[in-house]
Amino acid sequence: MKAYKKFTRPLLAAFVIVIALASCIKSDSEEYQKQHDRDFEALKMEFGFTEDDFISEGVYLKVDYDGDTATAIYPTDEDFIMADVVGHRIDIGIFEVTNRDIAEENEVDRSDYIYGPIRIWVVSTPVGFNIAIKKVPQGAHATMLLSHEMAYGGYIPIVYEVDIYNIKDDLEQYNQYQINAALDSLDMDPVLDSVPGFSNAYSIIEVPGTVSDSAEIDDEVTISLHGYYVECDTTFIQSFPGREFFPFNNSDTLITYFIGDERFPLSSILTEIVPQMKLNEVRHIIIGSEHGYGTSGVIHPYDGFYIIPPDMPLHYKVQYLGKE
Repeated sequence: MKAYKKFTRPLLAAFVIVIALASCIKSDSEEYQKQHDRDFEALKMEFGFTEDDFISEGVYLKVDYDGDTATAIYPTDEDFIMADVVGHRIDIGIFEVTNRDIAEENEVDRSDYIYGPIRIWVVSTPVGFNIAIKKVPQGAHATMLLSHEMAYGGYIPIVYEVDIYNIKDDLEQYNQYQINAALDSLDMDPVLDSVPGFSNAYSIIEVPGTVSDSAEIDDEVTISLHGYYVECDTTFIQSFPGREFFPFNNSDTLITYFIGDERFPLSSILTEIVPQMKLNEVRHIIIGSEHGYGTSGVIHPYDGFYIIPPDMPLHYKVQYLGKE
């Protein structure tokens, strides 16, 4: 079994940071424990948990599933689940949501958040979530209540609502399937449209350019750029291309940079391809994560959530606008 880098997004990073800070500030006192217990009971009542939903100390679980439990698929520690997540606290309400419609309905939507189901490596999740999620079959909706000991500490109990769309035991194989689906959607030939010298990188011209601009390494150029996750799973992706990671936070599509600069969102593959492009040419580029941001991904500089998840293949749509 391949060893993957730990990846959760608040289940998720931003909330983990907040809880860690809270844990440092609050002492382990009887007062805080009593408040936690009151909050736990309030969440239990709000979401309708009963003692029949108790599955482990500090963990309650309700599962809505229309399928046959005898043939259902359940996640294991080494699996990745593709899921939508909503996190609730008694004091602030929803603190984490991956579904845009739910975020908008509850007026917590953000312009800099990339909405859509997330990849969660089961073994990397908090103890209570890990216990509960392995009892939730693919295709089910689950609601789980976690005490602070079974979540993130800080005397804050949590309710998670989780919709599991898919369970994958091999992320590398899954990613390759997504790349193949993206190539098919763009009518790209995996042999004829491969980028010379690069494995698992593909490029196709959508709009031919006019004249050669002879750009080279260290030349300052301007491009128009759109970037998307390569995630074409029709279980939860309604259209192609899928979730867009650039432009980010209402930024412009235009980027002026020196060829060879590989800061976000400029992956190494653009250093190879942009100098080949003619003026006003438009290309689609599909790459494996090894040519993008690898096992590290890209994390929001302030909030800690992933702009690009680890091991995510990418789709660039690039228009070359010339040298400065």
